[in-house]
Amino acid sequence: MQASMDARTWADDACLLADELRSLASEGLEYAANRYDRHRQARVLRCSARLLGILENRPPAMILRGFGGDLHAVTPLIGVDAIVLDGDRLLLIQRTDNGLWCMPGGAAEVGETLAQAAERELREEAGVEGRVRRLAAVFDSRLWQSGVKRHMVHVVFLDEHVAGIPAHTAESLDVGNFAHGELPPLSHGPRQWLPPLLARRGQGEPVAYFDP
Repeated sequence: MQASMDARTWADDACLLADELRSLASEGLEYAANRYDRHRQARVLRCSARLLGILENRPPAMILRGFGGDLHAVTPLIGVDAIVLDGDRLLLIQRTDNGLWCMPGGAAEVGETLAQAAERELREEAGVEGRVRRLAAVFDSRLWQSGVKRHMVHVVFLDEHVAGIPAHTAESLDVGNFAHGELPPLSHGPRQWLPPLLARRGQGEPVAYFDP
């Protein structure tokens, strides 16, 4: 068990390293002063694709095509999650990719606020309308082993259920309300940060949590 955990940690670290190289190379290509600089940055980008190709057993050329070379690729990805509580019960959805459970959430889209993104993900994954009440936490994926393969910032909101009956959608396998002590198998990120968030709520949660 420890060996598999160490291997996964090594792979996660290597993916983050490849992502950092991709980000630096993309920014370098954007601001390269001459063709020699562009050539060097393009090599770094290809090295990043080769590294990910080894880790994911995919052709580097396929990965490289997905990188692009503009500034949208040089900052951390922003994800949003919605905590919806009914008394002491927590609304969770079952993911379609690995069968594990998590709060409704996903990547924020261009043209919407983070609060709007949280409300949209709640609607798309759990079939209910909600309203963001307040910010609960901001997590750095590198510090919380959230399982993503690039640097990501997770923004978690406390949402109020406004309308609709929770039901699975095209973006979820199942949906349910669970007591804090009876949570189903959770995906990597929520497994780490849900317990401290729920504990903070029991203490009144004076301010939103953020990684120092």
